[in-house]
Amino acid sequence: MYILARFTPYEWQNPHPCDPDPDTLENQFTILNCLWFAIGSLMQQGCDFLPQAVSTRMVAGMWWFFTLIMISSYTANLAAFLTVERMDSPIESAEDLAKQTKIKYGSLKTGSTMAFFRDSKIPTYQGMWATMMRHEDPGPSESNGLYAYLMESTSIEYVVERQCDLTQIGGLLDSKSYGIALPPGSPYTSAISSAILSLQETSKIQMLKRRWWKEKNRSDKCAKEKEEAGGSSMASELNLSNVGGVFVVLLGGMGLALVVALAEFVLECWDISKEDEKSIISVLNVASASDVTVDHHPDQWPIPSYVPPPSPVANLNASTVNQNTSTLSQNSSTVASQNFSSSPFFTPDRKPSLSPATDQGEDLLEAEGVRQRKKNW
Repeated sequence: MYILARFTPYEWQNPHPCDPDPDTLENQFTILNCLWFAIGSLMQQGCDFLPQAVSTRMVAGMWWFFTLIMISSYTANLAAFLTVERMDSPIESAEDLAKQTKIKYGSLKTGSTMAFFRDSKIPTYQGMWATMMRHEDPGPSESNGLYAYLMESTSIEYVVERQCDLTQIGGLLDSKSYGIALPPGSPYTSAISSAILSLQETSKIQMLKRRWWKEKNRSDKCAKEKEEAGGSSMASELNLSNVGGVFVVLLGGMGLALVVALAEFVLECWDISKEDEKSIISVLNVASASDVTVDHHPDQWPIPSYVPPPSPVANLNASTVNQNTSTLSQNSSTVASQNFSSSPFFTPDRKPSLSPATDQGEDLLEAEGVRQRKKNW
């Protein structure tokens, strides 16, 4: 925006509307104003100035479209994320289960899980053991979804794959291994142990578990429902693949706006060359040279003023010119002027006199027309 606003001639405006002939033209799109315009558009608040040229309006339109898509995508993703957070289960671990009283929990009385809580030295697990002993166990079938059954993870995984109304929550409380019981001194102990280690190293046990736990005797309806529930329970984050298209549109709009700004500049120079009967190359050179100069503010475009060539100085009668009179000699043929604004050709009490320097007067009028054209630009 900052570059195009200086390139196109339609963003240079008269800073004083009451003055029809200003010496400079100002550009409202400074660096700070461009930054404020971008922030105001991003926050959907706008600002107190708007682009005037077609090229700068194209850039503004592409930026507004970009901010609309980005803010809408962020708002939709944030709403989905907050909704999923509210739908998450309040119980994620055994510690969460021990801190609340709404959901009851228990385990098999004669199982290894109950023995784990009974013999544990950890205060949290001791408190859970006391709670299980203090309350009557209603069982999963009579809980209406407000019951947690503690058991071995292998058994939980098998049951969850076959019952759609059950889910597994939290991690492992401890780690144990299964073994095959043999009589003391059995000759098969070493062979069976070696075979089990070999099955573990070759991932045969994991393959058998996946086959019988997940593939065999699995309800397709439960699998479909769990996949849909798992996909809807997690809000995917925005990445470049989701919003990459809007960046392409923004870059394409900026490139098209640059071409339009170049066309505006060349078209304006072409109109000036036709009206002033000058070559377009010379007009382009003058326009590019007078864009921004060192002696002026970078946000002002100085209108080049015409400096007339020196007029032939007439001979003055030295005897009639002194400090007490301002009367010019009658013998003088012409009067020289050092300042264009104080030239005797434009005094209000006399008509313009172009004789005998008629050619110089025509040059002055032509230069004034060129200068007026520059002011209009």
